[in-house]
Amino acid sequence: MALVNAKCTNCGGTLRVNDENETMICPYCRSAFAVEKAVSNYNFVYNTVINNDIKAGVVNIYGSEKSPEFTVESGILTAYSGEATELVIPDNVLEIGEGVFAGRRYLTRVQLPSRLRRIADAAFFGCENLESIDLPDTLESIGMLAFAHCRALRAVSLPARLRAVRWEAFHDCTGLEAVRYGGSLEDWCRLFYIGADRQKEVAFDEAVYTRYEGRGRRTLCNYGESNLYNHLFANAQQLYIGGRLVEGCVELPDEWLASLDEGEFHPYCFQAFRGYRPIERFALGKKYLRALRAARHCFVCGFSRISPWGKCLDCGVKYTRLR
Repeated sequence: MALVNAKCTNCGGTLRVNDENETMICPYCRSAFAVEKAVSNYNFVYNTVINNDIKAGVVNIYGSEKSPEFTVESGILTAYSGEATELVIPDNVLEIGEGVFAGRRYLTRVQLPSRLRRIADAAFFGCENLESIDLPDTLESIGMLAFAHCRALRAVSLPARLRAVRWEAFHDCTGLEAVRYGGSLEDWCRLFYIGADRQKEVAFDEAVYTRYEGRGRRTLCNYGESNLYNHLFANAQQLYIGGRLVEGCVELPDEWLASLDEGEFHPYCFQAFRGYRPIERFALGKKYLRALRAARHCFVCGFSRISPWGKCLDCGVKYTRLR
């Protein structure tokens, strides 16, 4: 048996195949392909690539060398034409443009540049086999649907400098088990409060999804006022903030919540712990405990079924007075 390089004729993923077989199943898109055509596809593509270091499906970009696969304009990565399963993005990139890697199901690992500041909308939308991505400390903003449908992603570390995580940035990341944040608990609460100034984003969210929905499997997700979720905790069981595991009781002082949305705090817009089940109890100041009980909207499950004595009838989380 001889293993040779091939490129799936359906999704473009690079893989190793047995050249004695007539057909095989692609591990990335799960579709059948003719081995002979896939091998020819690989040879055609890689025989036309020059001035690159290509080994075992990995593209290495060193320093600020120009690469025909990457199109960088004024520090913004606007296009990528390669087909590597693992890649290193050039150091001169400060921003990853909208949808640059959307729908590349064969992509498994990405190393981001150390000076990256922004990841735009849908940048990695539908990269279903993306297992690892290291977000640099310089990152300030993650766009709408940036990592939506990245189901193989197991953990994500958000830097303390991060100032914006927009709508549905991690929607349908069902494999996500652990989330780490380098800032404080107060900053975390502010980062995921969807106030009046951010609710206008929802109108653009559907437009972004419409542009990229063919590059990922759409799941149940209704946009509009009925859905203000970031889906960061689809299955995550570990949240570390400032190096400490968040579990059990979370204390939210009045002054923290008063700083959100200029004092017009509404429980429905508080997304910092949505879907995070290890929390058993929230301790709030008198003012906001009263607001929460009036709205009856649970921070964790999102349902409006908090009893008069402060317990969510759906997920069991309790709400008590902060002493």
